Amino acid sequence: MKFYMFNVNELNLTKRQMQSEEPAPLGLGYIKSYVEKYSDPGSEIDIRILRTNVWNILQEDKPEIIGISSVTEHYEKAIEVAYRIRNSGLESIIILGGIHISNMPESLSPVFDCGVVGEGELPMKELLETIYKDRGLDRSKLPNIKGICFYDAKGEYAYTGEYELIRDMDTIPYPYRRGMGTATLLTMFTSRGCPFRCTYCSSTSFWKKIIRFHSAEYAVEEMKMLVKDFGARHISIWDDLFGVNAKRLAELADVVEANKKHLKGVSFGVTCRASCLSEDIARSMKRMNVTRIALGLESGSDKVLREIKGRLTAETNRQAVELLKKHDFYVSAGFIIGNPGETVEDMQKTYDFIVQSKLHSGGVGLAVAFPNTEYWNYAAERGLVHKHMNFNKLKLVFDFSTLKESEIVKFNDQATFEEIRQIGIKIQSHFAVRNTRNLFSKKVFNVNNVFLVLRHPFVFSPYIVGQLKFFVRQMLSQNMSTQRIMRLFGVRLAPEGGDRSC
Repeated sequence: MKFYMFNVNELNLTKRQMQSEEPAPLGLGYIKSYVEKYSDPGSEIDIRILRTNVWNILQEDKPEIIGISSVTEHYEKAIEVAYRIRNSGLESIIILGGIHISNMPESLSPVFDCGVVGEGELPMKELLETIYKDRGLDRSKLPNIKGICFYDAKGEYAYTGEYELIRDMDTIPYPYRRGMGTATLLTMFTSRGCPFRCTYCSSTSFWKKIIRFHSAEYAVEEMKMLVKDFGARHISIWDDLFGVNAKRLAELADVVEANKKHLKGVSFGVTCRASCLSEDIARSMKRMNVTRIALGLESGSDKVLREIKGRLTAETNRQAVELLKKHDFYVSAGFIIGNPGETVEDMQKTYDFIVQSKLHSGGVGLAVAFPNTEYWNYAAERGLVHKHMNFNKLKLVFDFSTLKESEIVKFNDQATFEEIRQIGIKIQSHFAVRNTRNLFSKKVFNVNNVFLVLRHPFVFSPYIVGQLKFFVRQMLSQNMSTQRIMRLFGVRLAPEGGDRSC
């Protein structure tokens, strides 16, 4: 029996992108590894993860089961792809997975035979075993499988309830990665879940506000495997919240140091919460050669931070950035604008904070009402979102310059769309300069960065233009005839002794 899986957003992924830009889909990798290790003896299930040439492979191999993974902003595309499969003549069973259906199982489209809800290893294993034994999908048996949603033989929707989370994290085999990418972007998890409940985040709902850790030994063995088998030099740890437990982090640092001959020259990138950082945490991360830290700072306004992250302030964020910079980490941060109740003044405070903190890099996004979050509830109460909506509008927005109001769900009533967009552009322009400049800093320079800029000229053009203006100011400030020419290109030369910064 053939079971082929793919992320719907990778349908048009080229081999070049897979090899240089897109990390391996670890969620699908975990499913493949877990089912292959623990499925019943005698279950002959050929599991493949597709990343390129997806449609042609499906047509040629005609797998009995197709798994589609989707986030919320790509859910409409997942439905479209499923209908295309149906209309192509394939008689495959189509299973939907991913965070969207996990956080909103009632939105399941009838085009799917069923959806896997929540942590996928256990329900997927049981579902595949049942299909294999029955040589097909017997809908009368689906109610016996926890963690799935479906439409029964009468066409009525059913959800079987949550499957129990895997307690012993070290029983989960390492995710399958072979043939799915390059050593350029290697990622891993050392834990699952987050104990906090930010109003905009669906991760807490997905993991039930529980955080579970792999043992330090398990995590380090995976690091060693990535070095040995994939030539890893830098590994991004994708935990929702790294370093939340100081004792466990110290243990991890101890085991990394004990294996330093196997991890020589390997650096790590992690994600942290400002309120969880301390000198001890910073020293432990330094010992394990963490070099890059991403913070979810979200806002420079105390009012907004109280609403979306609880007992956090802009001063807490500032101190976190200063602590990390003191220990010579490369610090980036993410911010959100357009939050409920957020005013233009609040967003300006965010911009001011970004400029004053001198982060190495960062990004800004628009507030999104994802399912199973407080933001969703807020928007739903105002009739802005519902389970039959066009989920394309719940997209992550990082480019404000081309954004149109018709493309999103705006649920902030304190600022106009254009006011939000303009501040987004201003923050985006600031980070465009800093992000690109730091691509070529000694800390993070990689020859691939050059090709990254060449492949995405519009993203990095603000930096390029800014650097050209600076060069012109420095080299030609005394040439009056050239000054007149340069003014035609929008270059305003600073007066003698004045500010020459861009």
